Amino acid sequence: MSIEIGYAERLALFKVWKERCVWCHLPLCYSEFEVEHLIPKSLAKNSAKRSQVLALHKLPNDYDLFALENLAPSCRPCNQGKGRKIPPEAPAVSFLLREARDNAPAIRKKAKRFLQQKGLYGALAVIEASPIDLDFEEFETLKKAVESLNRKLEELQEHRIANVHPALTRGATIVPRVLHIVEEHRSPQRPDAGTDHVSVRSLRSASEKEPWKSEPTRTGIVERQFVRPLISGASLLPYYVRDPLRIVVPWDGERLLDASDDRLYLFPGLAAWWRQAEQVWQTQKSEGELSLRERLDYQNRLSQQFPAAQHRVVYHASGIHMTAARVSDPSAVLDHTLYWEPASDADAARFLIAVLNSECTTARVWSLQASSQHLIEFIQQERVPSYQPDDTRHKELAALAAKVETLVESLDAPQFSFMTMRRRVREALVASPVGQRIEKLVSEVLG
Repeated sequence: MSIEIGYAERLALFKVWKERCVWCHLPLCYSEFEVEHLIPKSLAKNSAKRSQVLALHKLPNDYDLFALENLAPSCRPCNQGKGRKIPPEAPAVSFLLREARDNAPAIRKKAKRFLQQKGLYGALAVIEASPIDLDFEEFETLKKAVESLNRKLEELQEHRIANVHPALTRGATIVPRVLHIVEEHRSPQRPDAGTDHVSVRSLRSASEKEPWKSEPTRTGIVERQFVRPLISGASLLPYYVRDPLRIVVPWDGERLLDASDDRLYLFPGLAAWWRQAEQVWQTQKSEGELSLRERLDYQNRLSQQFPAAQHRVVYHASGIHMTAARVSDPSAVLDHTLYWEPASDADAARFLIAVLNSECTTARVWSLQASSQHLIEFIQQERVPSYQPDDTRHKELAALAAKVETLVESLDAPQFSFMTMRRRVREALVASPVGQRIEKLVSEVLG
């Protein structure tokens, strides 16, 4: 349970609720708005009243009054009960709770972006949300400068990571999604594709932006070898990878293909998909921008994933906790929200994910007054020892991690978001003898 939300969540809450008071609907100023608990937080100390109100709104008795699903922005008069605020028993509160529940994933996504981009985008967002008098041209100039500086900082950070920890690699940036990410699809107009081909269509997302948002959904039948699993941060739980997305990747086992490569035409399904994708890209891309293949393989982040090791450790280093899991599918592609490194075998991978997922590691990293970047630096500076098969503690950690992999797979429930599942997994581990033993061993191993 979190009593206070951080600046990133506060800013995201303000933006997603469209900068208006939940009660009176008047515009809010970012620097002055207050966070409203739709079901009052004071009920946390009155169990009888709390149970009564929760029952009225058909909510479970363990409903978290401090979660984003119960929060909304409010002006001060309304929040202090002097405006149009209604009592928690009112039926209209149920409608606002549904709206808060629907808004919560978008708030978490925006907050995650603010944390990833750190001060630059956070400062820009605060300026955008504040009453500072900037005209359109001034704001656009500031925005472009921030974006340019942020890209440069990312490049410098990637260079530093590559030099300090050569095995540590970031995944590929997959844009635009509509040209690459797909789902299997069968329609009456397209007969069964057979075992060697897959009938696919573009997997659309509510987060798409123009001009790609207006692009029509693409369909095709592509050779199965080119339709690969795509693992992103949203696929990752501690110790386990949920059902990944699918992506069309023109890697033939030797190189990435494009329309200028004669080998592309050995694969008619891929050739048809890729030629059409290149045509759309040429029409929509900015002047001087990379080709579609070059953009997909920006900084070689895609091609360097091939051929993949049998076992890779992948981890997501945004927010408070490290989330790490073992990937044993060499065909899987990892996106830019993940870092990864190869492991010599399954036990070496399991040992590392046991260390990275532990509360002990999180506490040590954040004792350094860390940002999410310190989670990466923790590995870069080699504070995590290499796996030693002769060390009994290392072997036990690997064996325990194998048990937890099975446990988390059994816990996974598709109806829950990845953020909810990560929390549920961590809570289950804290309460379990296996998780407690892992924490003790990690503490000993880290010294």
